[in-house]
Amino acid sequence: MADGRIPRGRVVFVGVAAIVGAVLVPTAINVGTGGVLPAPLAGFEPWAWPVVGAGLAVLITLGVLEIQRSRDSVRAYDHPRNRANALAQVENYVTKRSAQALAERVHITLVLDQASSAVRPTPHLVQPVDEIQLPPNSSIVDAFGMFQESLLLLGEPGAGKSTLLLELGHHLVERAKHDVGQPIPVLVDLGAWSRSGRVRSRHDPEPVGVIRQRVDGSPVVARDFAGWLFAELQRRYTFPPQIARAWLAAGRLALLFDGLDEVEPADRERCVHELNLLQKTFAVPHLVVCSRDEVYKRLQGHLRLQGAVSIRPVDPGQVEEYFDKAQGRLDGLREAMRTDGALRNLARTPLVLSIMFLAYHDRPAAALAGHARLGWLFDAYVSEMVVRRRVPRTRYTAEQVARWLWMLANLDDYGRRMLLAGLPAGARRRITREDLPVLLAGCVAGMVVPMALAYGTVAGLATALVGVGHVALLDHTIGLGTVVSPVPERKWRLSAGMPLCLLGGLALGTGAFLLGDAASGMLSRWVFTALCGCAALNIVLYVARLRWPFAIPTVPLAILGGHELSEVDGVMVGFGFGATFGWALASLCVVGDMILFAVFNSEWDLRGFTIRVVVCSSPVAPIVLLVGENGSIEWPLLAGVVIGGLLAPTATETTWAWLERLRQEWCGLVVRLLLVWDGYLPWRRRAFVRYAVDRGVLVTDSGGKHRFAHALLRDHLKRRDPTQLADLIRERAARS
Repeated sequence: MADGRIPRGRVVFVGVAAIVGAVLVPTAINVGTGGVLPAPLAGFEPWAWPVVGAGLAVLITLGVLEIQRSRDSVRAYDHPRNRANALAQVENYVTKRSAQALAERVHITLVLDQASSAVRPTPHLVQPVDEIQLPPNSSIVDAFGMFQESLLLLGEPGAGKSTLLLELGHHLVERAKHDVGQPIPVLVDLGAWSRSGRVRSRHDPEPVGVIRQRVDGSPVVARDFAGWLFAELQRRYTFPPQIARAWLAAGRLALLFDGLDEVEPADRERCVHELNLLQKTFAVPHLVVCSRDEVYKRLQGHLRLQGAVSIRPVDPGQVEEYFDKAQGRLDGLREAMRTDGALRNLARTPLVLSIMFLAYHDRPAAALAGHARLGWLFDAYVSEMVVRRRVPRTRYTAEQVARWLWMLANLDDYGRRMLLAGLPAGARRRITREDLPVLLAGCVAGMVVPMALAYGTVAGLATALVGVGHVALLDHTIGLGTVVSPVPERKWRLSAGMPLCLLGGLALGTGAFLLGDAASGMLSRWVFTALCGCAALNIVLYVARLRWPFAIPTVPLAILGGHELSEVDGVMVGFGFGATFGWALASLCVVGDMILFAVFNSEWDLRGFTIRVVVCSSPVAPIVLLVGENGSIEWPLLAGVVIGGLLAPTATETTWAWLERLRQEWCGLVVRLLLVWDGYLPWRRRAFVRYAVDRGVLVTDSGGKHRFAHALLRDHLKRRDPTQLADLIRERAARS
């Protein structure tokens, strides 16, 4: 394959051929010439040649299927309907994105300057005899053609890079519609690549001595670039991966990458390498990459492209021309800029001029005095757009809008895994210091109360103590009590989210009781014995933090002890309850683990996590005394609960890849629920996204994913105090 990947069918075909040719056929020949099979296979000699025949039949079938697959692949991507549908998908996306973008309301002609020293020659293209010189007043389409459709586009933040890329996309779509030999343009946001992988966790390989801090500051490990690209083309344009791969290898796609500066700083060098590798692998003849000028200059590597251009900042003459085309709606702004030099210096990019038009049009000059800051400009834009537009009718308070926009700006991507990587410090503190202890207390209550009803008050109270002990054990293994940096203690405050956390914990604990009751009846002695060995392994590796050699004598002794305990009535019943109880508690503690690890250079203090859980769980004792009946201590049952709970560290410490993915998905789901319960996110996300899209704050693509109208707007809202922004929205609403 052009991207270096070997199809699975071909791998299976080669494997079956190797088995048939290297094992089955020689064995059958040996039997046919008077030989014998090895002792374990004695008596199967008559089956030797039938097995070879069956293997050959499977081999022929796989070969036919592989040939058919190859033909179908070629026929599929050559189907004429695919190209027409693909162009329609791209045109729809480009048109929709252009309509949603914060582009200038009155068109400004941007000036491009040549910057060829920013790139290195493309290895798969023959270089021209004479150096390419960009003529004055060249458009982005002219530059794309002059530099052989291999171009780097640089500019200041808000200079119009995305706008020019959309303009180029429109031109290439029209060109491809009239000429079947021209490539299909596809716009792709590079920032999505660095957020596409898994969130870093405590189980990633780290240098010695580094446990809780991310080495490179990046919260996410980006995935394979080519695989991500084909998945993104499928999500955004519905291109099947095999068709997109075939088109790219055949030079039938023009890749327009936006936002190299939006890639996580730790991944930018790798992104440049991946883009160069993509060209080397597929010999991509049509490629454009956009980036902020200062970000690209800080990179050590250079892109392999034929040329580079930089967008020149807007000059005063262009600003005056812009005001003239506004037909008097910006006269107040023009007058204010003549007397305010800071406000005049602010108007250097099309983005700022567009926001000025939206926020300041038809406003008198006196109302704009002293507001020459980019942050104030973004505040005015958000306030103006939220208050002015009434479709759909406003149904959110100013506090809700400000807080939800602030949270969405911090999260940037609403995927469950990305919630862990983008949580602001206030939300992290709220979840780990208030929500998780209440959730764990609810889980303890949900398990203990049914135990008290089924086995008596003493059994219920003992189970509560065991549950708190399991939390302390998990606190020790995970390190939730680790002090990163002491900060002043804050008092707890009751919120609407806490009762919901309590109910959620009760549901989880009750579910653990019911599952443990079912598991106890199905648990066999041999399974119980093996799980006792696993519990001993957890103690050695995760609790005592010893090395593997110490487990060699411990695990066999635990297995022997488990075999003896399995004959004691009540132990296996308690073991089922303890295992499900421990895993339920671990499923909540692992959320704190993920959140704590994501803290980087932040003031944090999680001392006394177990004490918080104990305090929250203290009301369980009188409830048990009220609902349960007195009874004696059932030591076998209690011993089984304790042993079963020792399996809990397996859920938090095991480094299996599939379990790590499951942990991240589960933690993302829990954190999302907690953010909704605490009021950081709306209950109906899609409704609020539609609300923000209508007001020009968010935009959505054809795949349903949202993003902010501009990265500068997102960065501003990320740093903005939502309370102050809500006050500005209310002030603007009072004037309307």
